[in-house]
Amino acid sequence: MRHIELPRENILILAADDHGRKVADEYGVVLTVNALEPDNYRAILEPPVGPGDFLLNLSVDVSSEALIEFCLPRGVFCLEASIEPWAGGYIDASRPAAARSNHALREEVQALRQKHPKAATAAITHGANPGLIPHWVKQGLVNVAGDVWGKVVSIGSRSTQSIGLRGPPNTAQGGADAVLQHCAVLGEGHPGARQLSLVTEPADGIQTEGACRGRAG
Repeated sequence: MRHIELPRENILILAADDHGRKVADEYGVVLTVNALEPDNYRAILEPPVGPGDFLLNLSVDVSSEALIEFCLPRGVFCLEASIEPWAGGYIDASRPAAARSNHALREEVQALRQKHPKAATAAITHGANPGLIPHWVKQGLVNVAGDVWGKVVSIGSRSTQSIGLRGPPNTAQGGADAVLQHCAVLGEGHPGARQLSLVTEPADGIQTEGACRGRAG
């Protein structure tokens, strides 16, 4: 929270269960247990969400299209970590398979641009980790470089996923690992190379390391 210039009382977490209650209480953020569904999401969101607000959706089984269409005409910025239908949408046998695909969901959301041409900004399938986390890590490295070594000449970042690795059956991401690399290359008389690396430990137990180097001169 110390990196977010936002009063705690301006943050509201809506969740389907109490899973994050302990963390929310630790940081003084209100967490309300109220699962969003097709017949209640507007009634739940309308009181607390207004123009200039920011809605971050990290959930599953909540329609991204519905949330985005709720936000756009109200001047609410929306960031979707994924793109989701309502619960059961992917397995609804009454609809053709093509209409239940990720591509179809993207097309439906893209169509909202024509319906609301001058609305607030919405970003879809942005990701969480990789996604939001690399933004924060990158900014953190910029801050560290500025505080410790001085001028930052360049910052490079890369996020990759390997789908060739298989984990145990209960691996949430199907055994895929994510490797995040960030490097600060410093100049103006720095005596030598500096290395910053982030090591990830995927669920399948295979350790990966990302690093990049820079030398002054």
